[in-house]
Amino acid sequence: MRKVYLPLCLSVFACINAQQFKEVMPPAFKNFFFGRAAIADFNNDGYKDLFFTGTVDENNNNLPDYSFNTFYKNTNGTFSPLQSFRENSAYLGDAKFIDFDNDGLLDLVATGLSSDEHRTLRWKNTGDAFVLDNISDGRIRGNIESFDLNHDGLLDYAVNGFQYKDIGGVNYKTDLYINSKSGFSDANNETIPLGSLNGKLRIFDINNNGLHDAVIFGTTASGTSEKTFTVYKNDNGVFNTHQQLEGLVNGDLAYADFNADGYLDMIACGKDKNNNYHLIYYKNDGAGKFLKKEISTEYLDNSSLDVGDINDDGYYDFIVIGSGSSASNTTKVFVYNSSSDTFEYTDYGIPQLGGNGGINLFDFNNDNKLDILMYGANNKETDKPHKTKLLENTQDITNNAPNPPANLSSSLSDNKILFEWNGANDDKTPSKALQYEFIVGSAPGKSDIAKYTVTTPHWFLQKENLPNTIYWRVKSIDASKVLSNDSEEQVVSNLSVNNITKESGAVLYPNPVKDVLNIRTEAKVKSYRIINTSGQVVLSKTTDEKAINLSGLSKGLYIIEIAFEDAKTLSAKIIIN
Repeated sequence: MRKVYLPLCLSVFACINAQQFKEVMPPAFKNFFFGRAAIADFNNDGYKDLFFTGTVDENNNNLPDYSFNTFYKNTNGTFSPLQSFRENSAYLGDAKFIDFDNDGLLDLVATGLSSDEHRTLRWKNTGDAFVLDNISDGRIRGNIESFDLNHDGLLDYAVNGFQYKDIGGVNYKTDLYINSKSGFSDANNETIPLGSLNGKLRIFDINNNGLHDAVIFGTTASGTSEKTFTVYKNDNGVFNTHQQLEGLVNGDLAYADFNADGYLDMIACGKDKNNNYHLIYYKNDGAGKFLKKEISTEYLDNSSLDVGDINDDGYYDFIVIGSGSSASNTTKVFVYNSSSDTFEYTDYGIPQLGGNGGINLFDFNNDNKLDILMYGANNKETDKPHKTKLLENTQDITNNAPNPPANLSSSLSDNKILFEWNGANDDKTPSKALQYEFIVGSAPGKSDIAKYTVTTPHWFLQKENLPNTIYWRVKSIDASKVLSNDSEEQVVSNLSVNNITKESGAVLYPNPVKDVLNIRTEAKVKSYRIINTSGQVVLSKTTDEKAINLSGLSKGLYIIEIAFEDAKTLSAKIIIN
């Protein structure tokens, strides 16, 4: 027998790769067919919980028997079923956690095939379980996106996909539900122009102007092979075609700032009109136009992908799952190379699963490393059973949480309150690639006005319907999806534009101001000075008065600096009308 010897370095490398992700045993989850997973912390205990849609095989014949959705609670890194949904369950669709009413508890929306009808189901989080809140028409073979479209602090959502009704027949639309906190408007499927079958809708800001844009791909017309991949730009609430890319279907789409230039890029997988399969990096040119860079890979069918920092270098990577050629399994990790602006396949020894499922990167045990949830058909076995696997990241790496933004400010423009921040940083993720959790409350520490992720270091809310005083703060999020602590909380009073600190305890009102600006504080005022945008001091006075007459100044933006007797200071923006 001929012996084959491997270089020691290669054998060690292979051993390391094989141990970088370890399957968690015994399995905690059912094996779902046509499944989708939603992941979030439903009870605010700091651990990510899981909700699965799909069908299950109860008689072990490797065929789905009935739809069955399950919510799994995560207790210190261990999952157990908390609530099962046999009735009003869904499959061939999607699910998303959304806090409908800003009560601090994440509610749930799911869409798909339910009781042989296309349904969208909304579930209210009571703190211990979910209760059914609403059933409406739904869609299959699409997805759900949540976002604050009208900047009122409330999360709206869109349901994309295929729908059949006895009256009306087949349609491919995107249903938009606008949140009023007391309920949602009836579905509007005209705002976002297209819907798609076997495709994806993603809502994100393509050009950093603070408005949500839309990208959609998939099949768009019944009985045809027509495929689309369209980028829509939000022009003050109207979604207009911004770019047409080569149409794809049977794949997935995700976004992140891969090259850390401050603009969101995309990764897409799927097949084109000629049934050729693609894996593509779309690089954002900074104006919301995307440049195509093909990634070399094998056949990928019914694929799914997710993004995050897998190798702990601070840059976003991605993982993709699908059915390979000859009905094999394909699960691959592609690591971003910041020197060449390319993605490189890297073998992490991850078990192979096939298509008709999904893959998610998330940290289930709070060690600041991304673990893997994967579910799909195991095409290597004769009956192609569906499997659900949780893989723990066992790499010997240390990822520290990012630092929150240090400099927060706000200003009033027309009927909008503009929020800006900077100074956030991380031990590995470049500052421009950080994302943020934006939090606004009606009292210190609360989040009852807004709480969601934004991808730019600025945001705005509409002034209408906001309370007289609001409190806001920001968290940083790195490429491993780790959140920082809260930034210092800021106050906007009388819809003012000041960045008042807790230490000063002062409030300026009214702001914008016409004649007299008032200072409400327990502290004794020592002096103040007013500075214009050119840096010139246009008014200053040593006084203990708490009413400042500004009638002699021109309209515009100014900085006021106030010194107090206790040596504390306040610097804030004011607008004179």
